[in-house]
Amino acid sequence: MTDKFIDEETKYKRLERLNEKNREACLKSNERFVGKVLKVLVEGKTEKDGKITLNSRADNNKIVHFEDNTKNIGDFVNVKLYSNNKVKVPVVKMVAVQENQAGKFVYKLDENNIPKLVYIKTSGQTGDCWIVSEGVVKGDRIVTDGIQKVIPGQPITIVSPDEMQKIKKNEMTDEDKE
Repeated sequence: MTDKFIDEETKYKRLERLNEKNREACLKSNERFVGKVLKVLVEGKTEKDGKITLNSRADNNKIVHFEDNTKNIGDFVNVKLYSNNKVKVPVVKMVAVQENQAGKFVYKLDENNIPKLVYIKTSGQTGDCWIVSEGVVKGDRIVTDGIQKVIPGQPITIVSPDEMQKIKKNEMTDEDKE
């Protein structure tokens, strides 16, 4: 089949689908490296808006970009990898993650505020959060406070941070009375 039989719109849509599939495959392939340290060889520099970005390659042939003004082309550097994909990779506060013999889990809320125990797999950490590779998706509602009081299957009441402050203040006042 030659190009003269395929209209431009169809070509464009097919290319977009192909590119999206490629992005998904690359993301999945790279997720296993998030949170890990790789030794890389600096191969080049790019300067934009006063920031120097180093272009490097790991021994597994992965390309890694990072900012550093002190390294030079030809240097070997240990680099901890983080995800720059803010849309598809969920993160969960470490305080919300529990662990038992079966593995790490969180309490995920459904639309009726009913918590369900959900096992997760993590692929690294960033700050005070776990990067989650399986079990929850971005946008899921996870219980982060009062976990010790959660009973799976029993509805919970969600309170705002201001309401939580008042509750904690009242609890301290009640304890002082006793």
